[in-house]
Amino acid sequence: GNIVRLVRLEEEAVDFLHQVRESYPDLPLVVSWSGGKDSTVASMLAQRAFPTERIPHVFADTTIELPSTYEFLREFRRINPATPLLVGLPARNFFELCREIGPPSRIQRWCCATHKAAPLTDLLRVVGGQRQVLAVAGLRRTESNRRAQYGKVIDDGKIGLQVLVNPVA
Repeated sequence: GNIVRLVRLEEEAVDFLHQVRESYPDLPLVVSWSGGKDSTVASMLAQRAFPTERIPHVFADTTIELPSTYEFLREFRRINPATPLLVGLPARNFFELCREIGPPSRIQRWCCATHKAAPLTDLLRVVGGQRQVLAVAGLRRTESNRRAQYGKVIDDGKIGLQVLVNPVA
């Protein structure tokens, strides 16, 4: 039944992570962690694939996360005390910027750049020492039409400091 299928998918994902790591042996490994179910699965897969490593997890705190996300972050730290969890904050609070330049919209798309990409880039610079990192993420192709086109390995994404690895894509 389902358990057999899930075990097979997990084994395939772990094998995939090993293969990608062999292709990028010199890049430090991180998990891009949002506190959601998909990035938590990516975290578990990375930890199963590389059980002897303390893989840093990077979390971009947008300042507008749900209270349950912050609760889960604390729980994740409690359950995984040996896992480094680095939190990046944007330079400015979301609501301050909304008052100053208006809320993000389809025309004015500032939020992702200022509140996700910039803090993540800062964290990746710390982890990678100014060079690229191999970032395991929980991206799924079924999330949107755009993501349906994404590869399982993205070496030319929005955040140039990372080679994005998507074991659950």
